[in-house]
Amino acid sequence: MFYILRDITESGGGERVCANLANALIERGKSVHIISLFCLNEKPCYALDPRIPITYLSHTSPSCTSPNAAKSLKKLWIKLVYRWILCLKACGIINAYARQALAGTSAHADTITALGNDGWFIPLRKLKIKGKNAIKYARIWHIQAPKKARKALSFFDFIIILSPRQIATWRTFHKHIKVIPNFLPNLPSKTTNHAQRRILAVGRLTEQKAFLRLLDIWAMVRARIAGDGVEKLRAKAESSADSSAKSSTDFKADSSALDLSLRAQSAKQSIKSSDSIESAEPTNTKSSQNSLTYLRDWQLVIVGDGVQKAQLEQKIIDKHLQDSVMMKPFTSDIESEYLSASIYALSSRNEGFPMVLVEASSYALPSVAFDVDSGPSDIIDDGVNGYLVKDGDLSVFAERLLVLMSNEAKRESMGNKARTMMQERFGKETIMRLWDEALG
Repeated sequence: MFYILRDITESGGGERVCANLANALIERGKSVHIISLFCLNEKPCYALDPRIPITYLSHTSPSCTSPNAAKSLKKLWIKLVYRWILCLKACGIINAYARQALAGTSAHADTITALGNDGWFIPLRKLKIKGKNAIKYARIWHIQAPKKARKALSFFDFIIILSPRQIATWRTFHKHIKVIPNFLPNLPSKTTNHAQRRILAVGRLTEQKAFLRLLDIWAMVRARIAGDGVEKLRAKAESSADSSAKSSTDFKADSSALDLSLRAQSAKQSIKSSDSIESAEPTNTKSSQNSLTYLRDWQLVIVGDGVQKAQLEQKIIDKHLQDSVMMKPFTSDIESEYLSASIYALSSRNEGFPMVLVEASSYALPSVAFDVDSGPSDIIDDGVNGYLVKDGDLSVFAERLLVLMSNEAKRESMGNKARTMMQERFGKETIMRLWDEALG
């Protein structure tokens, strides 16, 4: 099998999925060859079996740090011309191998599949033998379905999507759709300590991952902890409760629980009494019962690199969050970050299948995520191993974080359920059976 992607040396989710799948296929006795269109760094970011060859087609990068005019020209050149040159080179490599395999001169003359990992690769030049295509071309689609059909999809024999949530839409774009989620390579031997007071978020610092709105959410959390506007919110919530008797039947009004304010702001997403925010630790005195100040030492940690780094750093300053937000560059030792946190937060605007949620869950972290079109709802069962929040409702997201922050037992219970669910749903053997069927 050939696996074609933009740049195996980068540190994104697509690159991690490539490494996991390639390693798993080698373990199952398959032949795998990675073709990387670009090479930004010296070596792959994620560990690969040494038996997997890598061919780099270009030692440049699709990104550019040149002045604006030069940067625009380079991007235009790469997008309109150089990209297609690299696609043709990749097809040439695959076709040359196929000719050898089909002539019986290759040690791995089995069914040949070329798997495109992202939109940079399109099989422009296909090898035909006796009028039939000699190679099966598949495309993995990592994000939500496009709004309309794309001509490029017609070049592929089948499309692999990560979530069944949009399969009806996909079937209007292509005849052959397969659903294969990402898998968990191994269940970690360690789990986190839920007594830790740290919320983790990991990913590229881009618009899609929406870390800017995560900072807005965190500012709300900090305001609640500091007590800013608490009495006003509580009064508003109680007033709303009086005028909404029907919706209040599922909610036990507790004047000391700040989640009453949530009902006033989002009637569609009422919080059950078991999900209320603990206003004070059990050991606190009666005089401190309506205070959340005991949560003030919690931290938000954002791990990643990307184009929005400077913008995020400035927003942290503007919102006076320097004492409670920590930004870290991407690290290959991501396990240490999972083990240093007790909650995971996903603020993305769209996802295909967020592998980071699976990984966080495998370390027994409960998660809070926006319920975007696809991805988080495949991983999180709302109220069981984490919380799903209506996309864009920052206030509810903040409340859900506070529910978990204020209750260590809930963090531990939900986290343990998350770990068990990941092994059952996304274990390597379970998902690799789907790959065996797809690749033949």
